[in-house]
Amino acid sequence: MSPAAHELVSMHLLQPLRWLYRLARPSLRGAALESGEGLRFRERTDAWSLDQRREWMRARLRETVRRASWTTPYNRGLFDELGFEPRGNFAFDDFAALPPLQSVDVQRVGRALVSVAVPPDEAGSLAQALAAAQSVKHPPGWRDFAAAWTRCR
Repeated sequence: MSPAAHELVSMHLLQPLRWLYRLARPSLRGAALESGEGLRFRERTDAWSLDQRREWMRARLRETVRRASWTTPYNRGLFDELGFEPRGNFAFDDFAALPPLQSVDVQRVGRALVSVAVPPDEAGSLAQALAAAQSVKHPPGWRDFAAAWTRCR
């Protein structure tokens, strides 16, 4: 098949059919709609400046950290212990200074990592899954890389 025919079949026939299939299946419909919303967001923000992108990321990070502080006893306690104020306008570097979650922490606090927003009938299995989690292995120097990445994005 020529490259032009391959693109024609892939992009203009198979992808639209796959989209329709996902919309038709109730179990896939939500993800398909969210995916479409994500693509539209990317198109709307494609022309954003670097500062606009950073500010959007910072706002989403702050929102996520604040939600974690409000809904998980572990994060609330950790932030209090470290003197980190999630309601403030913290920077990427402030967030990067927080200690990463280790498997020993997961095993030690277990249920305190489960959000109070999780229904009680689901909290038990989630806590068990958290307790069984293994530590994520970060490559050496990952914090330096992350800091450099945020500076140049």
